[in-house]
Amino acid sequence: LPLCGERVHGTLRTPSPLPERLARIAPRRAAQDWLGSYREFAVLREVLGGMSRRLSRPHLLDGSWEELAQRYDDLSADFRAFYPQLQAFALSQR
Repeated sequence: LPLCGERVHGTLRTPSPLPERLARIAPRRAAQDWLGSYREFAVLREVLGGMSRRLSRPHLLDGSWEELAQRYDDLSADFRAFYPQLQAFALSQR
């Protein structure tokens, strides 16, 4: 995760045709390692709250934190199985 986060943050620090709002916040996100902070489970609760506030129908995320907490181990196992497949596919597309 740290290497991936550094690559993403490096991309965000590089001048590019980003949308205006993202161009404003990208340097701060990189400096504060927002992507890396997502490895902390407690941060995900804040992320879900922020997403909810941006939705026109915030009730759609009601209960999402509880369900994520309940299914976290299974989701983590699924991701650990899926990610190597994703990496292999990405390499095959180069």
